[in-house]
Amino acid sequence: MGNIKLLGSNFYIKTITKIDVTQKYVDWLHDPETNKYLEVRHNLPNLEEQKLFVDTYDQKSNFLFGIYSNDTKTMIGTISLSLNVAHQTASFGYLIGEKKYLGTTAGIDAACLLLDFAFDDLALYKVSGGAYVTNIGSLFNFKRMGFIKEGKRREELLQDGKRFDSVLFGILSTEWFQKRESIGYK
Repeated sequence: MGNIKLLGSNFYIKTITKIDVTQKYVDWLHDPETNKYLEVRHNLPNLEEQKLFVDTYDQKSNFLFGIYSNDTKTMIGTISLSLNVAHQTASFGYLIGEKKYLGTTAGIDAACLLLDFAFDDLALYKVSGGAYVTNIGSLFNFKRMGFIKEGKRREELLQDGKRFDSVLFGILSTEWFQKRESIGYK
């Protein structure tokens, strides 16, 4: 699909390639506060390894976007979408790397742009995601965007020597089209 840029009122997302991978991006992945709920913390990449990883996104069935602030035009995080074309479904995940944007609408704004892309442009039927049961911010964001809790995987995740549940969420295209107006998105 080439280069994609989706504009929101405070943030925008655009596809990224290995050229966009900087040491700052890699530093986010190495930061224990930032990677607390990310699987990358188990195998921290260096700059070259992260560039190779980013290069695996074909921007056709696996998309990787940078999240950018409209004010500063700098990348503050990433958001991904991985399609299952046969079923017209996808899973997504995001990371806010710039700490001053934690607790802001950056994650929700980026996810709303991604959901519009998934349902409007790609004509998907459903998008899923998940979070650690202890990741209060992500749990809040899923609910705010209208995702339905579909289940949990009991003691699926190991963090700091303790077991935690993984909470699974999903939203259908029809649910998103209704929800996006009620949250003041469109």
